[in-house]
Amino acid sequence: MKTIETERLHKILEIVVENYIEHGKSEGSLKIVKKYGLLMSPATLRNALYDLQDMGYLKSIYTSSGKVPTEMGYRYYVNNILKRDRTPNAVVPVFIKNSDTLKTALTAASSWLSRQSNYLVAITAPELTELKLKKIDLINLDKTKGYLIIVLEYGWMISEIINTDEDGFLYLKKIISNLNKRYKNFPIKDIKDSIISDIKAKRARCEQLYNSIIDLYEKLYDKKRRVAISGIDNLLGMKKLNANIGFLKSLVSLLEKKEIIANILNKAMDSSGSKVFIGKDNPLHLSDETSLIASDYNIKNNRGFIGMIGPFRMNYKRNLLLVDQAAIQLKWFIKRYEEEEHK
Repeated sequence: MKTIETERLHKILEIVVENYIEHGKSEGSLKIVKKYGLLMSPATLRNALYDLQDMGYLKSIYTSSGKVPTEMGYRYYVNNILKRDRTPNAVVPVFIKNSDTLKTALTAASSWLSRQSNYLVAITAPELTELKLKKIDLINLDKTKGYLIIVLEYGWMISEIINTDEDGFLYLKKIISNLNKRYKNFPIKDIKDSIISDIKAKRARCEQLYNSIIDLYEKLYDKKRRVAISGIDNLLGMKKLNANIGFLKSLVSLLEKKEIIANILNKAMDSSGSKVFIGKDNPLHLSDETSLIASDYNIKNNRGFIGMIGPFRMNYKRNLLLVDQAAIQLKWFIKRYEEEEHK
């Protein structure tokens, strides 16, 4: 990538990119000079635009048309020109205040961010097996069924229907009460073998509980269950992307295998903080014409990720701020939970 060495070319590229982001069309040199009050003639501006085109930052859609940003132009703008607004929103949205579990907070944050941006948003939970066990419970549904629930820190729950009769229900409740006394507040990954061993010793009467606990642990390790996605219709509604069969196939594959999102973001986000991946740099590989804005948050030194997926022509300044705000809001939820736990 050629370096833009003059402040004038920096400013012109900034104007062209931001004007195209806002209006979605190129504009002639005379109009740009007047619109932005540039102290140069239209001819001088045209020469500068040709220089930026020769350097690979701009292109002409048609031979006689104005200039629009290339993938390289967007990337240079984000990395070298864009002044990021790092001022966090002091107002905590209602959706976070009303969230009583990590899962509802992630779902609400994903939905909020998608509505604010009109793009697809995926938010992943951190590794769950580091969380401590808060409670195992069995709720009686009817004479033949119960609802087995494991509750972890931050209100994260996994559940499964279990078949049992009335006598079996009372017996299982007694077993579960003993498990809670022994294992509450231990990291769930450290007590797996012990819990299963305790139940296995009574397996003759606890076959269903034994199998259900194993199934629930498998759910804990299933990364699909740790991804909240919102705004699929937003991407499908974009005509340019919707006409791209390769993009549609990639999107369907990604949504079917949501665990891929967590793996990709984990590899791409080699350091903390928000990042922008444009075109071929987008690790999700949906299309060369999409961008990804990503950030992270932490629970017990394990990272969760926030990803916003949209087209090249997005308002990077605003959307970076939105992603940063979503990360701040999730951190606020985590801090609130931890403070309440220590009261």
